[in-house]
Amino acid sequence: MNLRIVIFAVVALAALLLVYFYLGKERSARYNWYQSLDKNSSQPYGTLVIKKMLELSHSGTKTTNEKEPIHKLLEGKNYKNTDYV
Repeated sequence: MNLRIVIFAVVALAALLLVYFYLGKERSARYNWYQSLDKNSSQPYGTLVIKKMLELSHSGTKTTNEKEPIHKLLEGKNYKNTDYV
């Protein structure tokens, strides 16, 4: 009789662990941890939050997200009152 209870407890524990790990896998899939730096992405490496903050603090100005180095973007141009992030 005691052997049946032990076997049932082990099987139930194994089933609970499988369900826990299966559900835990689903929860972690909602975040994309790859670096994108996309201006419209709200994922951890997206820049949507920074873009919105800049647009709110500098109303009426243009916000760009470029992948080129800053020295190449500014080469031969005359910018005034600009911020770089």
